[in-house]
Amino acid sequence: MTVSGLSTATLQTLLSQLNSGSSNGSSSQTTSLLSALKASKQTTSTNANTSAGSSPAYVLSTSQKQTQSQLFSYSNMGTLINKAESGLANLLNQNEAGVATDGLGRPLSSAVTVDVTHLATAQTLTTGSFPSSDTTVLGTGTLNVSVGSGSVVPVTINDGSLSGVAKSINDAAAGIAASVVKNNDGSYSLQITGAKTGAENAFSLSGISDLVYSPSTGQGSLQATTTASDAAYSVGGVSKTSPTNDNVTVAPGVTTTFTQTGTQTLSSPVGQSNALNSAQTLVSEFNSLVSADPTGGTTSTSSKSTTITQMLDKVAQQSFGGKSLSDLGISLGTDGSLSINQSTLTAAYNADPKAFNTTITQAAESIKTALSSSNGVASQVHSSVHSLLTQLVQIPSLAQVLAGNTTSSSGSSSSGVASQILSGYSA
Repeated sequence: MTVSGLSTATLQTLLSQLNSGSSNGSSSQTTSLLSALKASKQTTSTNANTSAGSSPAYVLSTSQKQTQSQLFSYSNMGTLINKAESGLANLLNQNEAGVATDGLGRPLSSAVTVDVTHLATAQTLTTGSFPSSDTTVLGTGTLNVSVGSGSVVPVTINDGSLSGVAKSINDAAAGIAASVVKNNDGSYSLQITGAKTGAENAFSLSGISDLVYSPSTGQGSLQATTTASDAAYSVGGVSKTSPTNDNVTVAPGVTTTFTQTGTQTLSSPVGQSNALNSAQTLVSEFNSLVSADPTGGTTSTSSKSTTITQMLDKVAQQSFGGKSLSDLGISLGTDGSLSINQSTLTAAYNADPKAFNTTITQAAESIKTALSSSNGVASQVHSSVHSLLTQLVQIPSLAQVLAGNTTSSSGSSSSGVASQILSGYSA
């Protein structure tokens, strides 16, 4: 079921006329009435013995604001429901073909060839050689460490020995690690390495003359034995880079870890990309409905006051074809929204594409049915908007209340606008 929409402009026109009063009143009359309302509010706020609710104008103003706020809320919910229904319908149409298989029922797959020309590396700096690791040979003071575009981290060096400097650097957790290495000739050196690979994680050192290096110039008192660099690879002749060698996405839904240069041939199940996109669509439409819920989509039982929240919560935890959304790496957060663990999602598809497709399809069907059935969420929202419009038609105008006339504003321009909208908004 499609929820009949009310544009923001149409609602604002209606609400403006409801507040301004009858079209038959002169501008001077309107000004006087608004002045009276202002005086009434001021008197109410300053008189401790007068209840705010005793003013008819105050009661009308509060009633209209509450009704107007609810009308905008439900109208916005209706728009999001229509969008979700459309998105879910497209998802179901795309999944109708199912999973491509061979003659033995196994999912078809295609080959992805990856040519790795360079592995991602972390920056490594080394001092000169020294006869002892425990004798003070380096300076002391404050060592300034800057990794990538991050802020400078000061590291206090009180012990200038190789071991002392290494300990101070490691204790600071500044994004680099230090160790004392013994060379082949029996001497010792201090080695400082970045915690992460990739060109974006190059680091600079300053503040102590014996521990200075700038990656931009390659100059300093330390020697760079390895520079920070990205992995370089190509897929189908298209060159790409990655700051890490781990879990590199080389094709939609296909990841690998680079351990050496050379050519890798990976298997990519046919239809995997479409399946993962369908999961993303389901999550996106689910979360758009959570945002439409006036309760904010909380998973707290005491707050589940709307049908839409209860329905979404049920779908998120329900089993479809023996699997739940959480089995696919789609988890329900404390705010009521869904999130995806991409690695788990991909692994779930690769393990059982048919079950994956069934779970996503049936979850989408469940939400769509709950929205569009005769007594579903869309129907309830539609009825709520109709009821609120009816209330606005029956509320007397502000001008009439201030003038002492609390009958329905049937003769006002505001009633005319509301009636026209209501007549076109069938229950």
